[in-house]
Amino acid sequence: MELASPRPLLSYHSIMDFGVGCGRLARMLPDFRGRYAGVDIDVELLKWTSSHLRWVEPVLTFPRKPFPLRPGQFECVIAISVFTHINEDDTGFYLSELKRMTKPGAYLFLTVHGKRALERTQSERWLADMLTLTDRPIAQTKVALEKHGFHFVSLNGQPKFGAHEYGTTFTTRAHIERAWSTHFDVIDVRDGAIHDFQDIVVLRHPTCP
Repeated sequence: MELASPRPLLSYHSIMDFGVGCGRLARMLPDFRGRYAGVDIDVELLKWTSSHLRWVEPVLTFPRKPFPLRPGQFECVIAISVFTHINEDDTGFYLSELKRMTKPGAYLFLTVHGKRALERTQSERWLADMLTLTDRPIAQTKVALEKHGFHFVSLNGQPKFGAHEYGTTFTTRAHIERAWSTHFDVIDVRDGAIHDFQDIVVLRHPTCP
């Protein structure tokens, strides 16, 4: 994630970690001295993270609800394995919320399942199992991505978080450049940058309306 940023993460004054979970990124920044807001819908994970990583400010949010934070506060947003698991309507909602939360010129680093993730899921059975995908959904995903650039596979029977529909999402670079650019400047899409699997999408909050 550090390599995708135009400046060191420690140099930002305010970071939102959207989907902070157990602090897998936050724990790598023990020397961070600015505001680090860890946002999540899981109460227990937030309790654990804030008690073990003292620099993390816990922020509980709810599915499809505005973030309980003052707008325009953050210079940087990081979201690992969030946009990889939500449907298209939720994607649009949360992109709008992240724009509301960030300052003009802010950078965002959001991971997605893209071309590399689909290639590996097709060829490596353990990855398909991890994502709860059978051969048929994988084949459907390939066709859908070629047509639409976005495909969400709902995990029927899996736990749901209130109104939040959970599944596995694949998104192409072309779709990001077309749809996400209505919210942000699309700076880069780094294929397979996370463990040769998830892509990092680099966005910037427009400095002009």
